[in-house]
Order: sequence, then structure tokens, then C-alpha cells
Amino acid sequence: MVITAESISTDKGTGVVDASGDVKITTSQGTISTVQARVQTKPAAGAIILPTVQFQDATLTEAVEFLRIKSRELDPEKKGLNILVKPGGDPKAAITMQFSNVPASEALRYVAELAGCKLTVDGDVFVITPRDPISRK
Repeated sequence: MVITAESISTDKGTGVVDASGDVKITTSQGTISTVQARVQTKPAAGAIILPTVQFQDATLTEAVEFLRIKSRELDPEKKGLNILVKPGGDPKAAITMQFSNVPASEALRYVAELAGCKLTVDGDVFVITPRDPISRK
């Protein structure tokens, strides 16, 4: 998303972008133009910063549920990450990792990798799918 406007500011605490004046928003789905408008956008998932993430032999289910809960707690709108886990990953994968001040979306990417899965984004949904057995080499 690209926002152009007469005035644009970002609240560093919440990550909210505030644009006013003649605003033009360009997304992959098209362009919206307004005259003398005020627009606020929700911070991207990458703006949700987790102070600490520590897993010791966690399952994929446990790790994903932790990230769902924590991202919801830290999201100013209390929505958090929308995560879909497709069946077929390694149920015995033991996820061990430790991070400080990591974006929630990045922590989720590491969780997927450690579980032998891949992470994709479909709209506002993070989708964890098993890797093709051929690409696991």
C-alpha cells in the first residue's frame, strides 16, 4: 500500500499512519483518491513487536496459539494475527527459539520453518502449509 497526502504522520507507539488533505491510497486492488479527507490505517502485522518469544520443544499448535494471543494483546485494535494452519505438518516437530523485540510476523515465519512448513500471506491471513516433501531436502 502506498499513501500520498499533504500531511502524513506515524504514531511510533501504535504504528497507526495518519494522512490528511488530498489523500491517494494505492493498493494491489486499485487506487482510492479523496479530497480533504483524513485516513487512518491499521499498522501492518510487522508493526506488532513481541518483547520476548521463547519456546523450548513447543509444538506447532502451542507456538501458533502463543503468537495469536500475544499479538492480540499487543495490537492496538486487539485483533492480532489471523493464522490458518493447514493439516499435514510434522506433529512431532519440537520448536525451540528465543527472541527479543521481534515482529510477530517474523516470529511466525521462524515457527513455520522450524516445523518444516512454509508461511504465505493471503490477504490478511497468515497461512502455514506443509512443505512439499521434495523441497524438504
